[in-house]
Amino acid sequence: MTKTYESQGSALSAEETRSIENLYRAFTDKNPDLLDEACTPDWQDIPLLPGQGPGPEGLKDLIPMFLMAFPDMKIVIHEIVGSAFAPASSERTTESSSAFHRQESQSTLRCMNFTT
Repeated sequence: MTKTYESQGSALSAEETRSIENLYRAFTDKNPDLLDEACTPDWQDIPLLPGQGPGPEGLKDLIPMFLMAFPDMKIVIHEIVGSAFAPASSERTTESSSAFHRQESQSTLRCMNFTT
C-alpha cells in the first residue's frame, strides 16, 4: 500500500501501522491472507456479521463476498489518529447488484469512515 497519509500524533509503532495497512489491503489487493499479517490469532471482529465465524479466519471467509458485491473496492487510509487503532479512511467502489440478487445494474459508492 502506498502511504498516502500522515500519522501525526500517532504513538503506534511501525509494526502496528503496517498491521492497520494490511487489514485494509486485504480488501483492496483482494488478498485475504494479508489478515495473517494484520491480526493476531485471538483478534475478534465485533460485532460479527450474520454467518461470520470468529477471528481472522471468519473475516477471511467474508472478503470474497465483499469483493463479489464490490469488485473494484479501493480503500484509502487518510490518517491514523492518536495512539489507538483509529484510521480515517474512504472507500470507492462500484456495487454489483447481481451480488445482492437484484436486477443487474451498477452504481458507484463512496463513503468515509472513522474507525475507533
